[in-house]
Amino acid sequence: MTQVHGGGGTLGTPVPVEDAQRPRSEPVRLPPQPWPPRAGVLIVQATYHWLAMFMIVPPSLTLNGHPVGARWGQNAYLLPPGDHHVELSIRGLFRVGTAAAVVPVRSGQQTVVHYATPMTAFSPGAMGPTPQRSRGVAGYLALLGIPLGAVLVLLVILVVAAVVS
Repeated sequence: MTQVHGGGGTLGTPVPVEDAQRPRSEPVRLPPQPWPPRAGVLIVQATYHWLAMFMIVPPSLTLNGHPVGARWGQNAYLLPPGDHHVELSIRGLFRVGTAAAVVPVRSGQQTVVHYATPMTAFSPGAMGPTPQRSRGVAGYLALLGIPLGAVLVLLVILVVAAVVS
């Protein structure tokens, strides 16, 4: 279930939206309009790579400098029309994967922003109007490959030493 944040006639009140049967590519179906007539909807799609460890920590989202609740998957926010500063990151011991953008929200329309976490804490997150790829995949695989390669070389040396003696 996706939550539309800001419904109920006043900004900031969550309104549930049924989307259990809706494929991810379809827009969010909004309930009848109890909101201010000039409002628009910002949909933030927050994703992580299946190898990344960031999935255990929910994303941290700020809209125009104010922290708002977010979770992995689709998040919808009712906003007044205009340009809004959107920033996402992951907060653990320190902040990683920061990505920011100024997103135009138009009256009566839905604006979709996609965010992808990085693979390592040393890479930035990715944000844009289309689905994003996680950054830092090569670095992540190198970090995994070096220890695994060292263990493999050690095993080969031990096998060769055992065969020779």
